[in-house]
Amino acid sequence: MRNIIYATYNYLSGFKRFASKKVNKIIIILVVISSFGACIFYYVSQGVYEKSVVEQMLHREQVVSRAGTTAMESFLKLLGNQIANYSTRGTIVDSGTNTQSDLDLFMKIWKEEPIGGIILTDKNGVVIYNSNRLGTRDIGSDISDRDYFKSLKSSSKEGEFIIGSPVISQMGASKGKYIVALASPVVTNGQFNGILAVSLILSDLADKYLDPLKISPQTRVYMIDSNGVIMHSPFSNLIGVNYFEYLNKSNLKDSDKIIDSLDVILRTSGESKLDIFLPAEPNFQLKRYLIAVSTVDISTFSNSLNWKLAIATPVDDAFLFLYPYSSFSIVYLLFGLFIVLAFSALIILIIKIEMAKAYKEGFNNAKEKK
Repeated sequence: MRNIIYATYNYLSGFKRFASKKVNKIIIILVVISSFGACIFYYVSQGVYEKSVVEQMLHREQVVSRAGTTAMESFLKLLGNQIANYSTRGTIVDSGTNTQSDLDLFMKIWKEEPIGGIILTDKNGVVIYNSNRLGTRDIGSDISDRDYFKSLKSSSKEGEFIIGSPVISQMGASKGKYIVALASPVVTNGQFNGILAVSLILSDLADKYLDPLKISPQTRVYMIDSNGVIMHSPFSNLIGVNYFEYLNKSNLKDSDKIIDSLDVILRTSGESKLDIFLPAEPNFQLKRYLIAVSTVDISTFSNSLNWKLAIATPVDDAFLFLYPYSSFSIVYLLFGLFIVLAFSALIILIIKIEMAKAYKEGFNNAKEKK
């Protein structure tokens, strides 16, 4: 009888140990699977969050660039119409004693705007009157080689204006700066008699209308023509530079792909978005930028193609909005893992207590029957 009791006891003890090992393995497997699943979920969710943040940043930049182009187009039309009307004034058509005072009055009215100066030329393109921010009288310069002068001389339509191609100014307060001219023909007795033109300083235009639209301190605003020439940049060494040539000389890896992507955007009207690596000034290291591009539509008033306004923000700035959510996600992940581990430890503890209790009861029963 004693042998039967001991055999039964040993069998039950072995089964319990076996069951305990099986339960432990199951629990360990569940913990590993839960932890791995939580990490996968965190990784996937981070990817989803990052994609969403990038899309939201590009959308915000697109809204900003759209607002910037609208403001610029409105300003250019307003200023152009003012020049067109001014060019028909008697003191301009028949220049004389009051011409200079009228030009000074124009500058006084527009002194808060990014205008370098206003000039009146004769029919040969020689500046005969000038008023600018500095109050100097730079006259005698020859601008007959400018595209806007040639265009207006060949087709004189009183009361209209055109926008010239961006150039480096030769005179006045804007001398040495990148400008565009808004010009209107001066017609006397039905004959072309010169032009009236204002110089619009692009860097000042950007400071006034575009820089306040920055999304972050690192956001950069660029104005580029359709040929890739940078008309405005926060870095003076890039102004007037053809960006395609700039990239070609950089010998960057995949520069051809970058150039192809940018070329398509510059030659396409409307709006575009880019998530792209570009060389960052001044250290020239590749950095990921989120860029929204809008078209400044001046085709009606210009012989050149449209301009592009580009708003570029480093992707790291965009991810600043992600970090709070990322921190919360890590906290939730750790909390979930803690719950799983704590629950598993509790189950193991309960099993061990029950095993010890069962062992003790079995031992006592065997002892009593002995």
